[in-house]
Amino acid sequence: MTGGLEYPLPSIPYLTLKFNLLALQTALLPAFKGSLLRGAFGNALRRCSVSPKMEK
Repeated sequence: MTGGLEYPLPSIPYLTLKFNLLALQTALLPAFKGSLLRGAFGNALRRCSVSPKMEK
């Protein structure tokens, strides 16, 4: 920052999780599975953590 006060960023705790998924039936996944899984988990997390008033 130039010309202003500088504040240290707060420490934000986070949790690293590792898990295995087992398909219950045959599935075809795209070449970039990470994007698909990230989107699915992001949507599920938003549904269980965001108040219905905040959703559009």
